[in-house]
Amino acid sequence: MSGSPLSFVGTVVGVLFNSPQVFILCLALAAGAIIYVLGELLGMAKRFKAPELAMWGLLIGFFLGYLTDLIVTFAGA
Repeated sequence: MSGSPLSFVGTVVGVLFNSPQVFILCLALAAGAIIYVLGELLGMAKRFKAPELAMWGLLIGFFLGYLTDLIVTFAGA
């Protein structure tokens, strides 16, 4: 059996409970986590004197994210 009982409980709660405010809160928390990680990444890039590498990685990751969204959108999901 894979997964934990908490995953199952979270799935049941997610199916039964629908709130746009909670959805926006979760997106805001995710955005905050991304901003934190970007800050850490840029700090490390400055420390190791490799800002170009970090920027190329961010640019490639950004484009791959949009490409994935484009593929999913065109697939009809």
